[in-house]
Amino acid sequence: FSENLGNIGPILYARSGGGTFNISMTNCLIVNNTKESMGTANGYGLIWIRQDVSGSIELKIANSTIANNSFNNFTANSPAISASRYIHPSSIARLTVNNSIFQNNLNVTNGANTLVTCVGNGTPQGDANYYHIRYSIAEDGFSNISNDGTSGINTNNLTANPLFTNASNGDFTLQTGSPAIDSGNNSLVPQGVLTDISGNDRVINSIVDRGAYELDTSLSISEVGVNDITFNVYPNPTNSKINIKTSHSINKIDIYNMLGAKVFSTNQKIIDVSELQTGMYLLKIQTENNKQITKRFIKN
Repeated sequence: FSENLGNIGPILYARSGGGTFNISMTNCLIVNNTKESMGTANGYGLIWIRQDVSGSIELKIANSTIANNSFNNFTANSPAISASRYIHPSSIARLTVNNSIFQNNLNVTNGANTLVTCVGNGTPQGDANYYHIRYSIAEDGFSNISNDGTSGINTNNLTANPLFTNASNGDFTLQTGSPAIDSGNNSLVPQGVLTDISGNDRVINSIVDRGAYELDTSLSISEVGVNDITFNVYPNPTNSKINIKTSHSINKIDIYNMLGAKVFSTNQKIIDVSELQTGMYLLKIQTENNKQITKRFIKN
């Protein structure tokens, strides 16, 4: 979810009229969006779930990255993600956040550039069952959610910089040495989720990473064999050129950034990538008979 603009829950607004309403978001990248509050209808967050009557609404966010979002005409009770309920004896609004990363979400009103509260609500919810924040990263440490049995469960979270590869240019993959690597909780990955946002194994090196991306150290392995095609890509990582060695004829090579935008095309086996921004890229190779293979590489 990127480059969206809105007032009330511009990424997601969900309001239950009764009964049970469950929402799950996994392997999501929520970046470079703007919440523009208008008049008195402030709309609490980029994502806002609420329960006004008897019944329950629940949002579960897992292995996602929420970063570089802006809040304008800001109000103090407008966190990045909000779960709220009307004070009704049978109303429940639950928010669960696991293995996720919040970074650089800012109140930009009048040039303030101050951190926005990551999760919560402007009004007290009064029960620990409403907020469960675990194995995640946020600059504020989810400080408004206390692990005290009354206002939420806030456990095994970090405040360290997650060390994105190049967030200013849209690359929210993890650098080697990131505190998000191998520090999540495998039991909190939703059942059946086997890959990350870019299709890599969701758990590498035995322990899941926090955030939408899993760091794959196998990038340094150059030989690849798929679809009866064997080729070498080297060096990887690189700071200047990528070499492709194969006995197959190449029709086309496309290079994509991690947001899915094509940044380069060629049919040559030696590719100059020195002008690309630092980050991770996808190299999509098409050979004779329209066979395709994709290999990731890192540009230093």
